[in-house]
Amino acid sequence: MSKSTKPSEFPIFGYLDRDNVRQGMIIKGDACYIAFTSRGWQWGGNLTVHQLTQALDGTLSVCMPRSLMRSYPEAKLLDDVSLEVLSGHRCTPAVAIPQDCLISMDIKLTPGTAGAGVMLRCSEDRENCYALRLEPARSQVVLDSSARSCEHPDIDRPYTFEPGCIHHLDILLDDSMLVAYLDNRLALSARIYDLKGEYMALFCTDGIADFTNITVCAYCHPFET
Repeated sequence: MSKSTKPSEFPIFGYLDRDNVRQGMIIKGDACYIAFTSRGWQWGGNLTVHQLTQALDGTLSVCMPRSLMRSYPEAKLLDDVSLEVLSGHRCTPAVAIPQDCLISMDIKLTPGTAGAGVMLRCSEDRENCYALRLEPARSQVVLDSSARSCEHPDIDRPYTFEPGCIHHLDILLDDSMLVAYLDNRLALSARIYDLKGEYMALFCTDGIADFTNITVCAYCHPFET
């Protein structure tokens, strides 16, 4: 028998630290998870916890918790991309990515650009995908789907884009969960059940978008470290 730990030895909110894998925890991919999913059960999903910081002016910034960042230790650097579209829509070839991963990049939009963003869970031909779009002209960030059969509703968040600024985007994909952070100021989360594509692509609409410092980090299971 393993020696039990007295509850008083844990911090009051120690149960919130999912990075501290300990006895009794059920984690996606472990023996308990496999036992249930092999019999038709589905994983109920992961809790999205944001790290909030208050500025001197009272506004809040939001970012991914550092403990979660440690689950994505090795980054694969992709080539920088510049897309220029005088009129219409243009996207890059699809790139294969892990099912569970963290995607990060910097995006610079030329003033007047209608939109740009990332296609996620897309097919290799890019016909079906979820699209996370930055739309400066409408002052919003939008998540929608190109698949007619997909029941995922459009999700939008208001956001002010400063002309000429470089915006940092982090996208967390974990099975059916998508969480996006923009400039550590905005968070957008959603469930993406319908599409299971293993590719991503970048796109631009009516303007110029430069994508730099693009990295893809596969999820590292705590039991595999």
